[in-house]
Amino acid sequence: MTRDELVKALTDATSLVMSAGNGEISLEDFLEAYGSFYYAYALDGHEAYPEERLLNELQWAIEFHRKVQEEVLNRVYLRVDLDRASLNRIGRIDLEQAGPRLSALCKEQDAEGILRKLSECPLCKPHSQSAEQVAEIVLAALAAYEAAPNSPKPTFGSSWSESRVRESMTALRASLVTPYVQRFRLKDTAAEMRQSPPEIEGYWVVARSQQFLVFYDLETQEYGLAMRGRDGTLPQTIGVRGDLVGVFGAM
Repeated sequence: MTRDELVKALTDATSLVMSAGNGEISLEDFLEAYGSFYYAYALDGHEAYPEERLLNELQWAIEFHRKVQEEVLNRVYLRVDLDRASLNRIGRIDLEQAGPRLSALCKEQDAEGILRKLSECPLCKPHSQSAEQVAEIVLAALAAYEAAPNSPKPTFGSSWSESRVRESMTALRASLVTPYVQRFRLKDTAAEMRQSPPEIEGYWVVARSQQFLVFYDLETQEYGLAMRGRDGTLPQTIGVRGDLVGVFGAM
């Protein structure tokens, strides 16, 4: 893992924690997107990568995620067989209590300052825009369809009818979320499917269903489709790219 790759991963993860702490995304979405970041990236130094020199160099940012993992996530109890008082007596917390703790940790550790310093890295492309700016891009794309509802170009097969486009747009509006940065396993091409470990990239999630995420790629200005992760794994892209309505309709 290179320094730029680690900086980028730390940038994406720090942004996620801040979004959860600010209430911009639900804690359920945060847990799915963040996973066990500190352990998954071996930031505790127990693996051969990242190199020790990188861990030492970026310890000021890594320490924040150690606290997120050990002081909040490791204490969260997701089952419902114990009430809050019982959980607190044994040093555990429920999901609802995790939000304020993440918020307090962001302030205590100056997460905004950490993110600002990390975002100076030129490879951290998802953060060249804010969530509000990405939301404006999405709404502008929808407004353009409403003004001139041309059928999107299909990924496969024939063009859509205007009625199908309108139905898809209604469903899309109901599926929109406050944009947040999510790390994805890239599985768009045959080469990416074979690559191990998989390449990881960060994009803005703009809509979701129970099985899929719609993301926006700032670099290419394209939307894409990904399958949501399971059991703590990152979502993976599935080779569907294009305009917003067409990508959403491919679910």
